[in-house]
Amino acid sequence: MKTGLLRLLVGFLIAPAMPAALIFSVQAIFIGYENAAAGAFVFLIIGYASALVLGVPIHFFLQSKKLVGLGSYLLLGAIIGIAYYVVVFIPTYLAADSKYVLDLLRNTVGFGLMGLVGGLISSLVFWFIAVRARRPVIPMR
Repeated sequence: MKTGLLRLLVGFLIAPAMPAALIFSVQAIFIGYENAAAGAFVFLIIGYASALVLGVPIHFFLQSKKLVGLGSYLLLGAIIGIAYYVVVFIPTYLAADSKYVLDLLRNTVGFGLMGLVGGLISSLVFWFIAVRARRPVIPMR
């Protein structure tokens, strides 16, 4: 198997799991391993679904446009990260009684931030594994 394809596969296998591993590590300290595993499992499902549905097409789009810089991947990783927050909570806001919408927003904004940070972490890890590694290395003299 070619090195570039192998790095791409490894990137898509490892990067979506990084936010879940981080969440598990932090939560395990505060709430115990069993409860932390449930939260990490949810993040794994969201991470791999995001990578499959959005990450794969976006990666090939960026490659086709030669937008292989870290900034491009971080921007789109952040967008992917908050996409599920928008998909899940916008219908909730629309269905809620208007006097509770601000309360809902205030109580769920943390999930949006978690999605944003998770998307940034995943895209950063993916970029280092699959994209940056493919760039030619200029030897130091």
